[in-house]
Amino acid sequence: MPSADRDTVDSAAVPVASAFADDPDVAGLLGFFFEVLDERQAAMLEAQKVGDLEGLKRMSHQTKGSAAGYGFPELTTIASGLEAACEGGDPAEVAGRLAEFVGYLARIDRGV
Repeated sequence: MPSADRDTVDSAAVPVASAFADDPDVAGLLGFFFEVLDERQAAMLEAQKVGDLEGLKRMSHQTKGSAAGYGFPELTTIASGLEAACEGGDPAEVAGRLAEFVGYLARIDRGV
């Protein structure tokens, strides 16, 4: 009999795709969005490194606003949590939320 652990899918390993990946009007823009996300991720990691919570909060807010429009509502939720953590100012909470953000970006299927 299989164990419950083997039957559980680790959501951190499951690729995610844009809800609009099959929409030719949006799919053509996804490459641009991914480039912006890569640049933003690097800037966000740097902001955390130097303690720029205001900058990190601003970039989280920008991502929250754009992610749903490109078909990533879960990323909107994650970015919102990161924004709130920045407002709270707890470095451990910010680090955890940023790690969640980076982990989600790593799961995005960019094969559009």
